[in-house]
Amino acid sequence: MLAVVMLCLPAGANGFEEVERMVNLTLQIRQRPGTEQLLRDYFENSGCQNDTVYAVLYVPSNCPRCEVFFMKMFYKMMKKHEGNEIVLIAAYPSPKAAARYNRKNQFPADVYMYDTTQVYDKIFNFNIGVLSVPYVMKIDRKNGRMVVGGNAGLLSDEFIEQLLAYNTPIEMVEFANNVTEGWENSDITIGEIDAPGLEQACEYRLEMSDGYAVSSVYSIPKFHKQYFVYNDRLEFAVLLFEADERNKLLRQTAVIEADSTERYRFIEIPERKFKQ
Repeated sequence: MLAVVMLCLPAGANGFEEVERMVNLTLQIRQRPGTEQLLRDYFENSGCQNDTVYAVLYVPSNCPRCEVFFMKMFYKMMKKHEGNEIVLIAAYPSPKAAARYNRKNQFPADVYMYDTTQVYDKIFNFNIGVLSVPYVMKIDRKNGRMVVGGNAGLLSDEFIEQLLAYNTPIEMVEFANNVTEGWENSDITIGEIDAPGLEQACEYRLEMSDGYAVSSVYSIPKFHKQYFVYNDRLEFAVLLFEADERNKLLRQTAVIEADSTERYRFIEIPERKFKQ
């Protein structure tokens, strides 16, 4: 169920049309009522210096096309408005994999936070029930309030100026029928599969190359002779391992991924190919 809360900014907020548009887009974020202290605690040991910070909350690779917007936003805010503190909050079970994802994609920020246990869900809620796209938030750390937040969508210098100037916190909201899917439901172990006769055949330890970390696996991992391959979610690549049977070890030997030419080249496929 999709709940959409149409919110008018407080009286005296004329001139903030772009901020109001963001707040009222189809995908919405609101602070849960009574969570001021939780929000203060959330940023307590973050390394932030300012009382007011500008944060982007996102799940790495959940919406790669959406992630482009906050790169631009950070760049504009950092280069044109000195003194503002930018925080990137990656909500992901593995901080090492999320940190590598940030570096690989060159996502700029003053402070990087890694929420590995979905603490954000105790403070914020979403009208579609889950954190699906990146959300921009202006946070008053001292008073434990999200001043304003939303899915920024189209960016402009006018929006950035209004976001910086807007200071009256929007209403706290608890969305109806808000059900969040936890990470604990996303990974299935052998013991949890209801399949008679299926059991663990062997166990290997993964030896990763420097800087790499397993994020999560999609598609079915495979053995081929002495090699093992799996598709890593945050790497957007296939990781290749060679088995060391003596030590029951899988040692990473290569990463198979598209190069820049393959990533950005458009190709034409003759219509007859689709009919074959």
